[in-house]
Amino acid sequence: MATITNEANNTSRRTTRRNSSKGIVPPPSTEATARKLDLPDENESNELKLEGTTMKQASRKAQVNREAEIQYQERQQTIARLSEKRDEYVERLDIGAAKIEEARSQGKDVTSWEDYWIQLLRQYEAVCDKLRDLTNQA
Repeated sequence: MATITNEANNTSRRTTRRNSSKGIVPPPSTEATARKLDLPDENESNELKLEGTTMKQASRKAQVNREAEIQYQERQQTIARLSEKRDEYVERLDIGAAKIEEARSQGKDVTSWEDYWIQLLRQYEAVCDKLRDLTNQA
């Protein structure tokens, strides 16, 4: 600590910071303090907020677009699978109808075959309904 004597022969003690390598370090200047307290200009602050908002909006829009594209692709894949299933049912129904008619012409009881054929027909109709709903969605 340094001891200072003023004109009235009073002594006062003032603390000073010491840096071991350079000796005494002066207290921070008022300029440095003022620079620390400087706030950004209002226009700069608004520009940053606007840029941040725009970036957030663009990012959100891109995310929504990606999600919409994924949903579209999933819907297209579902439509393709259902179309394949529909075509499979058509083939099975055609073959079944032909076998039922052949057995009937031979005088066989085809009641159980017809019941199974009707179950296939209901499954075919359900697939067609799902396909119609998916293709009507925009």
